[in-house]
Amino acid sequence: MGQVFNFSYDGPDTLFVNETCEAVLDWGHPDQPQISSAIGATIDSFYILSISEGFEVNELVPAGTYIISYRAVDNLGNAELFSFTIEVADTIPPVLVQSSNTTVSCSFQNIPALLETWYNNNGNITASDNCGVNIVPDLDLNELIEQFNLSVSENCGNNRSVTVNFTISDPSGNALPPLAITFETVDLESPLFTAFPQALNEFCTENTDQIIEAWLDNKGGAAATDNCSDGIIWEVLWSDNANQSGQDIIGQKPYSLTMDRDKCQYIVNLNFIATDECGNKKSSFTTITITDDNDPVFSEYPSDTTVNIHEIPPVPEIIATDPCKGELIVLFEAYSNRHPDPLVAGHYNYSIEQIWSADDGCNHSIMHIRDMEVIDTIAPVFTVPANTTVSCLNLNDTSETGVPTDVSDNSGSPVEIFFVDHIIGSGCSYTVERRWFAKDISENIDSATQTITVVDDEPPLVEVSPSDMVTYCNESEAIGTRFFNWISSKGGAQITDPCNEVSWFAAEPGSYLLNDELTFPGIFPRMDFFNTCVGQDSVMYEKNVDFVFYDACGNMLQFSRSFKVMDDQAPVFETCPADTTFTLALDDCQVSFIINGITANDFCESRELHQEITQVFPIKSQLPGDLQLPVDTTTIQIGPFILADLDIDEILELKMEFNNMDANDPNEYFVIRGEDGSILDTTQIIDEECGDYELELKDIITPQLLQLWLEDGFLTLVLEPKITSAGGAFSINDICSNGSFVDVTINFNLKINHALEYSLIVGESINIPFGPDQSMEVFLDQGNHPVKYIAKDCAGNEAVCIQNIFVRDVQAPQLECSDDIHLVLNDDSCQLNVTLPDTVEYVDNCFPGTQHIYRQPALPDDAYLRFTMDSGSGEFVASNKSFTFGDIPQDIFARNPKLTVLLKADTEEPESYFEILDENGNIIGIT
Repeated sequence: MGQVFNFSYDGPDTLFVNETCEAVLDWGHPDQPQISSAIGATIDSFYILSISEGFEVNELVPAGTYIISYRAVDNLGNAELFSFTIEVADTIPPVLVQSSNTTVSCSFQNIPALLETWYNNNGNITASDNCGVNIVPDLDLNELIEQFNLSVSENCGNNRSVTVNFTISDPSGNALPPLAITFETVDLESPLFTAFPQALNEFCTENTDQIIEAWLDNKGGAAATDNCSDGIIWEVLWSDNANQSGQDIIGQKPYSLTMDRDKCQYIVNLNFIATDECGNKKSSFTTITITDDNDPVFSEYPSDTTVNIHEIPPVPEIIATDPCKGELIVLFEAYSNRHPDPLVAGHYNYSIEQIWSADDGCNHSIMHIRDMEVIDTIAPVFTVPANTTVSCLNLNDTSETGVPTDVSDNSGSPVEIFFVDHIIGSGCSYTVERRWFAKDISENIDSATQTITVVDDEPPLVEVSPSDMVTYCNESEAIGTRFFNWISSKGGAQITDPCNEVSWFAAEPGSYLLNDELTFPGIFPRMDFFNTCVGQDSVMYEKNVDFVFYDACGNMLQFSRSFKVMDDQAPVFETCPADTTFTLALDDCQVSFIINGITANDFCESRELHQEITQVFPIKSQLPGDLQLPVDTTTIQIGPFILADLDIDEILELKMEFNNMDANDPNEYFVIRGEDGSILDTTQIIDEECGDYELELKDIITPQLLQLWLEDGFLTLVLEPKITSAGGAFSINDICSNGSFVDVTINFNLKINHALEYSLIVGESINIPFGPDQSMEVFLDQGNHPVKYIAKDCAGNEAVCIQNIFVRDVQAPQLECSDDIHLVLNDDSCQLNVTLPDTVEYVDNCFPGTQHIYRQPALPDDAYLRFTMDSGSGEFVASNKSFTFGDIPQDIFARNPKLTVLLKADTEEPESYFEILDENGNIIGIT
């Protein structure tokens, strides 16, 4: 029989439990499953027949597999069972609540039992699950114990460990990843000190580092034990008072801790650390104190000494050592009283104090002093120059006589080379024994002799040669004084002679013979200024003077120099006549004019020259202070007066001032005589002994007499003391302290005889002499006539005054016209060529003659302008055009000539014109 029912189930095949490991047994009943008749019958019933384990629909069921069975019955009585399966699943994994490794001290008494308990308690793991938890280890107990016993640590004594992987799951097989849990025994206790380190206190020696090393090797006396480890590692941490620190393992050398020997008390704080095999530590603190308490010593101690300066020994190298510091720095100091100036003996003879010292920096020092006396007792050495012959000028010139060579001194001292001359003989040739000395600063000296033959064959030396003198007449100082001062100063010359005294004189050229001393000193130069005139180049006066210098051996120098008086100022006319204009009378052609001379002034020509000299003369006797002895007759010679041919205009002063003179008694006076022996005056009695008195003689001597007495260049007066029969005590005596004397002053003005040179030029005439007191009549034609007045001074300076005389001709010429010309034209012509006369005759009161007319160019074609291209503007411009007028008689006097230019051209622009030039190229007009 075929299929009767159609059964279908579309509900869930899996249900999931909740947190209590249960699920509602619900698959969608009654909607699921579904049934239908395959034969068209009617379904009478379709119901749950059974559920596994007797559970009911919608009942809470645990996880598992459940079979659900249904029974279907139709109206035909057909019945059939249908079943399907529902899985109730647990997909929630367990939850780890707590887990940790277990660590037990290695000192625990029953570690195996503790390990077994740990294992049986699943490594003390706590977990939870909604459906229950299963914890399964990967080792059994025996395997666990075996691995634990085999896990002894190589680095940490008796430490052991075992790791078990536990799997945590639920009944449905949901599991966590394996969890590794470790059971271990560890050493957690530090070593135990059985003896603590002791402080190290030592004095510093060279073996201090070894002592510290041995002390460290012994752990400073410390000892320790450990409950778990068989071995203990010792280390030390240290820091010192030198700001250094370090860490050392005892036994591992070299140690970083070594003494800082720069410290006077070296202090180290140390922490000894005992570490077991498992790294458990125990420490103890202590100190090291190293004290430097020793003095340094030197390797040698040099002794005091005395040495020559060139044998000063080198400074020895002394070594200082210290038991703690070792070799120390040696300080060397040298103190010397050596004078710093190498020109002082103390620079070569002195004391040296040498001081060596060393200090260990800890108040322990050492010092040694050596005193050394340095002396210089050896003289310099040299080679004396060879014997020679020299001019006396070169006697002291060592480049000629020679100097010592190869000079040296053992001390390096500057050597003073000097000589002492012993002169043998005299005159112009003699011998000098020159003793050369070489002396050092310490006064050590050596000497040798050189023989020098000296001859005087050289003229005196010219340091400054005489110079010309140029002065001006308008300077304030008198010209004669300037000339005298120039002569007295030897023209400014500086002449010396190292051999003999230099003599000199100034003379008129030609008044002596240079090589004949019998003609010396020639004639003293005097100025003939008043009667001499150079008259050119502004030189008013020039005087040539010879200066001669000579020595005792006939060696001479001669210089010719000039004294010039300059005048660079021209004379000045007092007035210059004004220009004058004359108009010619009818039919006259000349006028008469009187020219009068005019006066000019010149500073140098018109002024007076001043001459003044003051000189002092002593008044004395053969025995100064003798009350019975009159003073000597005193000759007063005043001069020289260097102006020759004097023309004295006025004596301003001729004064005698007696000073400190014994003249207070009636017979104590002087008679004053002139050059001719005449008595001029006597002195007066003064009020007190050794008093002063003044006498004026200018009104006694006339200018003419003074001029006569000065012809020789000097004024000579004689003072004769009054001598009485009563004895010398009643005359003027030489008894006044500091001596008696008279000041004589002469002061006068001189006339200058130079006169201005006047001249005159009228028009084009020659220069004629014409003074200010002269007059002259001249006849002047029509026109302009310049009158030039000229005044010329002694130096050639000119003053010029020009007066213009204008003579006007106002009378016009009279033309002599030609006869009229009557012409008749031809019948067939309207014009006729006529030749007119070239000249016009005329009559004039001053210029009788003919009018002349000249034209150029003669041919009309020659009048045309020519044009050329201008490269600058690119346009054609007119070329220059020249006109030459020839055949003009030379005897024609052109009166009022006229030039007419006729131009026909394009001249509309302002710049379009011709310039008209004369023969010399000067512009005389424009078109």
